[in-house]
Amino acid sequence: MAGENAESAGPPRLRVLIVDDDRALGHSLQLALSRECHVLSARSAAEALRLLAVEPVDAILCDLLLGEENGAILAGKVVAQWPRYQGRVILMTGAMPDPSWADRVTALGHQVLAKPFTRVQAMAALRRIAGG
Repeated sequence: MAGENAESAGPPRLRVLIVDDDRALGHSLQLALSRECHVLSARSAAEALRLLAVEPVDAILCDLLLGEENGAILAGKVVAQWPRYQGRVILMTGAMPDPSWADRVTALGHQVLAKPFTRVQAMAALRRIAGG
């Protein structure tokens, strides 16, 4: 129909929160995903919790190391406060703390995305969360 944009014809865009204290990496990831997702960003655990209180999302991409904070602890707080996020948190990391860490994280219902990763890998993880 004339006047409709291409986005209105397709499925709704995923709403994704990126939590990363590294401004450059967070911005790069935001740019990479923004073609297919509505992206929000936070640079700390506290900022992420404040944002989630007013802006529900479909998935959370969270760096494991957030300065002096820990992304896995943030994921636990998010799920405790908002159970709908169970299974909707992806922890990004470039260094596994120990070999069994990824198994423990996935046992809690979170996913792990090892850095470096591509936009295609990130979108595949997000689509798994969204069920399509």
